[in-house]
Amino acid sequence: MNEFFRNAFPVDMLIRKPAEAAKNRFDVIIIGGGVYGIMLTLEASLKGLSPLLLEQADFGQYTSTNSLRIIHGGFRYLQNLDIPRLLESSEERSFFLKTFPELVRPIDCVMPLYGEGFRRPSFLFLAHVLYNLLTSGKNKGLPSQSQIQKGKILSPAATRKAIPEVISQGLKGAVQWQDGFAPDSQRVLMESLRLAAKNGAVSLNYMEATDLLTRNGKVQGVRAVDRDSGEQHDFFSKCIINSAGPWCRLLAARFHKDIPHLFHSTLAWNILFNRPAPTDFALAVAPRKPKARTYFLVPYKGRLFAG
Repeated sequence: MNEFFRNAFPVDMLIRKPAEAAKNRFDVIIIGGGVYGIMLTLEASLKGLSPLLLEQADFGQYTSTNSLRIIHGGFRYLQNLDIPRLLESSEERSFFLKTFPELVRPIDCVMPLYGEGFRRPSFLFLAHVLYNLLTSGKNKGLPSQSQIQKGKILSPAATRKAIPEVISQGLKGAVQWQDGFAPDSQRVLMESLRLAAKNGAVSLNYMEATDLLTRNGKVQGVRAVDRDSGEQHDFFSKCIINSAGPWCRLLAARFHKDIPHLFHSTLAWNILFNRPAPTDFALAVAPRKPKARTYFLVPYKGRLFAG
């Protein structure tokens, strides 16, 4: 941990004190300590609320660990004109770049273009003009090294120079843009917890929520078992958030009833290859066949990370 974070957020802020936490009443209890639960905890603390985060294992141990570490700014949402989600993503990217400048940095991304569908240089040039207009304030308050540069269209020659292994047949050029990148995403999660703790949040790992506490049909809190000591604790709040990720249906069934639409599984994968990345850019590439998926090839600590 570098000197900045050591001084700003002391380690003892995250010492587990479940018995002490059980004496308090919280504004909200969040169950699930992945990236969503952690960011909900941070957001609640920044808004002046007193949140309690309960995680049955370790923070960010499961789904949140397996990510490409890219914090995108919503450019992809232009293809279906989802402007609210685009703006939200851009704001979130700026938040991470501003709040954790030592851990999140811009990364150059390149997508080769072959003149198919939306992937035409002329279309993507106009898309970037629109994107830059919609996100004109994205660099406000960011240090110079954290600012996101405007996207641009590369010529076929410039594309071949940037990506020596690119398929040249039919190549029309490429689109280049920047997004956020967090090589050590686990540290971002931990520093988010430290910042939340600095603002009054309490976070407990290895604390499994087992029962919903109610009185006269109204929620009063949750009962949880400390998987480290085996002790049982009651935590009190009238607002409980289910942020258990792939386990959210199981938690809902445990507390009330199974709700199928809470979670729909998707097929996704990320693999770290023991070989060098083909370029210093993050590449967005797709097989030359109809309806092919786009894959990202990311340079990660000297090796190739793909997903």
